[in-house]
Amino acid sequence: MKKILIALLAAAMLFAFTACDDDNGPSFREVRNFSELKGAAEAGEKNIALADDIDIKENLELDVAGLTIIGNDHTMTIGSEYNGTGYVINVLASDVTIDNVNIIVTEDKTGVYVIEAGNVTSTGFTFKNSSIKGEKWNADSETNASVAIGVNLSTEGTANNCEFTDCYTPIYVNASSVTLNEIKFNSGITFGVDVSAEKLNNLTLVKTENWDKANLDFTDAGSVDITDVRTKFADSGIEVRPSATV
Repeated sequence: MKKILIALLAAAMLFAFTACDDDNGPSFREVRNFSELKGAAEAGEKNIALADDIDIKENLELDVAGLTIIGNDHTMTIGSEYNGTGYVINVLASDVTIDNVNIIVTEDKTGVYVIEAGNVTSTGFTFKNSSIKGEKWNADSETNASVAIGVNLSTEGTANNCEFTDCYTPIYVNASSVTLNEIKFNSGITFGVDVSAEKLNNLTLVKTENWDKANLDFTDAGSVDITDVRTKFADSGIEVRPSATV
């Protein structure tokens, strides 16, 4: 009998260790509308998942370190119901991730600033497997778009496997530590600082009906040497600004 009990105890302990190893990751709080999304963020939830498409109605502050929002390929629409000003989504904490969400900005506005992740108090923001789509209201103008800036990235910010279409400035880069990888875009990514070519990988032009050009614009960075960037994108169809002087 003692041998049987010892065998059963050993089996139970083995099962317990196996169960511990079978970790499916953190549980996510599902949200189905903007009120639930904002409420979850304000309540300090660290893992939030969209369970439906939502309309963003006002500004959203993300002030929880380590927060992850999983979009599950749902859409956030910034349209007629939005009545905020400044940046729609303001990242105030570090190590925030927005993953697998499609953001669409409609309406003929003067310009929407979608995500602010350049705050000096926040580092390590990641925007991945996602998209931001604007609307261009005048095919003859490069300035009349519903999105003024898609994402403003600062310290250790990352955009990975994303698409930005018909945004006046898809990404504004505010730190040399920013990494851009697998980005499809049109119009112009703007750099306020010098960023080495090794931080910019697999950037490609995506053409739409109203915007069929793309550029990497270092004008705001001042007098910096961007020879390596010009060389890397020489045959990409993406213009590097300012143009090299002879």
